[in-house]
Amino acid sequence: MKLVPKEVLAYLKGKKLRTGFSYLDVWRQEHAANFTVAKAMQLDVLKDIKTAVEQALENGETLESFRKKLTPVLQEKGWWGRRQIRDPLTGKMVNAQLGSARRLKTIYDTNARSAYQYQRWEHSQASPLHPYLLYRVGPSVHHRKEHLAWDGLILPKDDPWWNTHFPPNGWGCKCWTQALTKERKEQLEKTGLKHPPTLDGKPGYTSPVKTTAPKTTYTTFVNVRKGTVEYVPVGVDPAFNWNVGKAGRNTGELLQKIEESTREILGEPVTAEKIKNIAGIKTVSLPEIPENVQKGILEGFQKVLERYPQLHGQFKSLDDQQCGTKTYASCISNDGTIKVNRKFFGTISVIAKSYEDDVKKGGHPAGTDWRAIIVHEIGHRTHGILTLRYSTSLKDISVETYIRKKALVNLGLKTSDIKTELSTESRNDQEFFAEAFAEYITSKTPRRLAKEVGRLVDLAMKGKLL
Repeated sequence: MKLVPKEVLAYLKGKKLRTGFSYLDVWRQEHAANFTVAKAMQLDVLKDIKTAVEQALENGETLESFRKKLTPVLQEKGWWGRRQIRDPLTGKMVNAQLGSARRLKTIYDTNARSAYQYQRWEHSQASPLHPYLLYRVGPSVHHRKEHLAWDGLILPKDDPWWNTHFPPNGWGCKCWTQALTKERKEQLEKTGLKHPPTLDGKPGYTSPVKTTAPKTTYTTFVNVRKGTVEYVPVGVDPAFNWNVGKAGRNTGELLQKIEESTREILGEPVTAEKIKNIAGIKTVSLPEIPENVQKGILEGFQKVLERYPQLHGQFKSLDDQQCGTKTYASCISNDGTIKVNRKFFGTISVIAKSYEDDVKKGGHPAGTDWRAIIVHEIGHRTHGILTLRYSTSLKDISVETYIRKKALVNLGLKTSDIKTELSTESRNDQEFFAEAFAEYITSKTPRRLAKEVGRLVDLAMKGKLL
C-alpha cells in the first residue's frame, strides 16, 4: 500500500474522539469532525482504534497488518466478540458485536476512503483548471445498480448533485471521483470512457459519458436515535448522503456545533418530570413512551412556549393511552388534558412515518413533522383559553370560528379552499384552528393561511384581536 498524502493524515488526525452506541448516534456531517466506532464506548478503546488507523495509513500498512496489530490490543481490553452491554439511550442490555475481523475491515476501509475522497474534493476545489468531476465505480465484483448508472457521469464540481452523491455512498462503496479540465471533458465526450476488465473476468469496453445530472428519487429514513426524519437518495446508504469534502472544509464550525449537541446529549435526560416542570403541567405520566419520543413531545411544548410563555401552567395532565383508532392524540380545550396514543407514540419510527404519510396525502399541514401533533393539541387548549377570554366580546361565537372567518376574508379565500390551503383534517373550526396553529408554530415556511391565523392568534394573545 502506498503512503498516503499529508492532507489525508491531517484530516484523520484532526478528528476528535466521540463515543456512540449505534452508528445512528454520530450522524452524517458529524463524521467530518469526529472519529467514532459504534459500541466503542470507552475512550481508551476508541483512541487505540483511531491511532491504529492513522498509523496504518501513515506507514502504508495493509489491512492484514492493521488487523494483526490492533486485534490483540482490543482483545486485551475486552472489546472483542459478542458481549452484553447497556444502551445508554434506552437503558436496556444488548447482545452486541464488538471487535471482529470483519468490523476492523469496515473501520479501516470506511475511514481510509472517506479521507481520500476529502483530499480529492480539496484538490478539485483548489484548481480553477479543473471545473468538472467524473464519477467512477471502484474495483468491486458486485456494484449497486445506481452506482453503475452514475459511472461515467461528468458534472460541474459545483453542481448540487454532489451535495448528496459525492462518494463514498454507502458501506463498502469503493466509488471515487476524478477532477477534469474542460479539454479532458470534451475529449471524453468524443471518445467515450474506457472500462478495464472486471474482477470477475469480463472484458473491458468503452461507454459514452453522461453530462446531465440524473433525476433523484428519494426514500424516507427515520433515525430512531435522534428522532429525525430525512429523505435519502435511492442508491445512497443512510448516513452517507452528505459531501465529505464540503463538511471537512467547515470542520471548525462543525466541531463547535457538535460539542454543543454533545453537551445536550450528555446533560439531563428527558423525563416525564422534566416535561412537567418545563411546560407547567400538573401531572405527567408516560410509562409506555420511550425517551426519544418524550424528547419530541418536550420540543413541541418548547416551540409553543417560546412564542407564548403565558401558556405555561395551562395544562391539567399529559399521559399515554391505549387506543386502536387512527387518532394520534387528544386534548380537552377547557382544561388542557392531553392524551397521546401509545399505539403510535410508543415507537418513534411508527409515529414519524405515519405522520409523514399523512402530510404527503394532505391530511396534515405541509412543512411539519410528528412533533406538530403535540403543538396541534396545545392549539386546542389555546383556543379554549382565548374563547373564555373573549366570551363577552364575541358573545355567541367562539374565538376559533371568528379567527377562521376573519382569516378567510382577509385572504379572499373560501371555505372550500381550506383543504388545499391547510389540510383535509381541518373538518371543523376547532380542527382548523389547531392545524393552522401547528403549521404556524412548527413549519419553517408556513403558508399564507397558517401565517394569517398565526398573526390573529398573536393579536389575541396580546388582547388586541378586536
